[in-house]
Amino acid sequence: MTFAEQLVKEIDGNPILKNLNALAFELAGVHLTLVVRRRDGPFDFMAAGAPPVVPEFCRVITADQIGHRRCMLCQSMIAIGTAGQPVEECPCHSGVSVMAVPVAIRPDEGISDIHLTTGAFRRGDASAEWKNVLTCMKGLSLDRNALRKNFNSLPQLDARQVRLVRSLMECARLAVADLVKRIFLDWRREHEVPGPQHHASKAEEEILAAMLLANDMPLRSGASPQPPIVRVVTDVVRGNPSLPFTVADIARAARITPNYFSALFHHHTGKNFKDFLLETRMKLAERLLHDLTLSVSEVAEKAGFEDASYFARCFHRTHKLSPRAWRERL
Repeated sequence: MTFAEQLVKEIDGNPILKNLNALAFELAGVHLTLVVRRRDGPFDFMAAGAPPVVPEFCRVITADQIGHRRCMLCQSMIAIGTAGQPVEECPCHSGVSVMAVPVAIRPDEGISDIHLTTGAFRRGDASAEWKNVLTCMKGLSLDRNALRKNFNSLPQLDARQVRLVRSLMECARLAVADLVKRIFLDWRREHEVPGPQHHASKAEEEILAAMLLANDMPLRSGASPQPPIVRVVTDVVRGNPSLPFTVADIARAARITPNYFSALFHHHTGKNFKDFLLETRMKLAERLLHDLTLSVSEVAEKAGFEDASYFARCFHRTHKLSPRAWRERL
C-alpha cells in the first residue's frame, strides 16, 4: 500500500474528522474537505467517513472544461497562498469564498502538499456577490439559471459562524497532521532499505516528522519569518535536546547539504548549530541538577551528553563551576 493510499484509508475511518465535519455542517452549513495534490499534478479530494461533498454551485462550474481547469488552478493557489498561515478566508475563482489551511507540505512519497478547505459559501451582500460571480465566470459556457439557483443555495456565513468554522478547521488540521506524521514514519520504516547505513536515527526521525508540518505551521504572533527548516529544528531540539542530533542527520532529513543547513541556521539564529545544541542541553542539565535523586552522570546522560567528563568540562566552561559545585550552591 502506498503512502497516499494508507493516508486515504486512515482519513476515511477517522472518527475525530468525521465529527468535526458533521459539526461544521450543523453549525455553518459547510463541509470540510482534504485536498491532496500529487507530485504528478492531479488532486484527491477526501472527507472522513463519506465521499467529499461538492456544492452543486461548484459542480455547475466544473462541468465546463475551462471552469474545471480554473478550479484546479484555484486549489493550487490556495495551497501556496495559505502556506505558513493559520486558517484563512480565501476568495474562490468563482467569486464566492472558502476557508483553507495547510496541513502538510513535503515533496516526497508522491505527494506535493495537503490542505484542508471548506466548501464554497457566501459573505456579505448577495446582490454584490452575484455580480462578482458573473464577472468571474465570463468566458465560461454555463447555464446561468442553474448557476444562480445554486448560488442562492450556498450557505451564507456571518462573523460568528466564520469563527466557529475556523476553530473546527484548526482542530481538524491538528488531527490530520498527526495522522500524516504517524503514517509517514510507519511507511518510511516499512520501506526502508535494510542495512545500518540506511537506518534512520531517532533524531533524524524527529526532524523528518516535524518537517512534514514545516510549511503549514502558523507563525507565532510577532515571530520573525524564519525558513521552515530553521523553525522546525529549533523547536524539535528544544523539545528533545537529549537526542543525538547532528548536522548530517538534519541535512539528510531536509534533503539539503550540511554546509547549506549550517549557513542557513547561522544566518537566521546568529549561532552555529553545535553551539545552539550545547546551550539547549545546558539549560536542560540545569533543570535536572535540581533533582537531587540524580547523580551528575545521570544528569549528563539525560541531557544528551554521552561522556560525563565532557559534560563537566562544558558545564565548567559555561558556569565557571563544576556541576557538583553548582548544585551545592542551590
